[in-house]
Amino acid sequence: MERALLLMLVNRPQAGDLARAAALLEPHAKTPGPWRAVAQLLLARVQEQRRLEDQIDKQGQQLREQQRRIDQLASQLEALKAIERSLNNPRPATPAPAPRPAP
Repeated sequence: MERALLLMLVNRPQAGDLARAAALLEPHAKTPGPWRAVAQLLLARVQEQRRLEDQIDKQGQQLREQQRRIDQLASQLEALKAIERSLNNPRPATPAPAPRPAP
């Protein structure tokens, strides 16, 4: 149980620390004894923290996908603006060559 507490007290647990803490706490949370209530409380906290971290990871992925889509749409918009500018400002026709004077 001490190891589970140490794993939980780290500010930002490394990958797998919360799973190990949960695995260490589960037997204590199921076994009657003086530490059962504490183990149950800590286990609930670990499970909630894991759920929240999973949610953060999912939202981060969604944010990256949305940013990629925003960049893609901005690029398309710039291309459309360039087309619109080219249509509104037609290039002047090349002037016809001046006639040559007769000798």
